[in-house]
Amino acid sequence: MENSSLELITPEISKLAAYFKVEPELLLSASSVIEIDKLRLLDFILRKFNQMQDIKALQSQITNWIILTITDEIRHWQDSRKESVEVLCKINRSQEAQKRAQSRDKKFAPFREYFKKIQYQQFLINQKQGKKLTSCQFVRWFMDNMPLDIKIPYTKTNQINKLTQLAIINNREFLAITHKS
Repeated sequence: MENSSLELITPEISKLAAYFKVEPELLLSASSVIEIDKLRLLDFILRKFNQMQDIKALQSQITNWIILTITDEIRHWQDSRKESVEVLCKINRSQEAQKRAQSRDKKFAPFREYFKKIQYQQFLINQKQGKKLTSCQFVRWFMDNMPLDIKIPYTKTNQINKLTQLAIINNREFLAITHKS
């Protein structure tokens, strides 16, 4: 095809183009978007026409072929559109969730900093005494000794779990700092 040794415009395509009063190249460019089974069906119709020479039958078969092809393309387009809308909705939900998470993160930041500061003080006290302060121990200590004016931003049922997770993260950071020293 690139060396022009293959002729893409066949007599059948030329006849079809003449019938529809379009350039044969237009039909070739359209073939790149038409499914192979539809092109084979059209080829079969054109080959049969060469044997029969019945123009009315050819017109009817080509019209039916066009209706079939367009109907299938519409269905494919609708399916693609539906999938695209679903993907866009999923992306939108994901972005909204990220925004809510960032907002929640900002809201909880002051408490996390306070919690980390108190935990680090307790970590250093325990370290001077030669003791190891585990995350669970600190959370229990914190819950027993926290000032009344401090509000934990997590739900009551999930406070211990969230504080333990936060304490684990902090402990890892404290241990990394002390091992570097």
